[in-house]
Amino acid sequence: MALDALVLLLKHQIATGASIPHPPKHRGADLRSLKLLALATAKLELYWAWQASGLS
Repeated sequence: MALDALVLLLKHQIATGASIPHPPKHRGADLRSLKLLALATAKLELYWAWQASGLS
């Protein structure tokens, strides 16, 4: 469920053109990180590359 919410949030951020920060380094054994599916990861990497290029 958390993964679905994260993917939905990322889709919204991309659709509105908002910036998406890169994830911080893992900070402790208490915290669990979510691993995105391959397609969502590819879309996010492409979005970051597009934003860095300055194209609109």
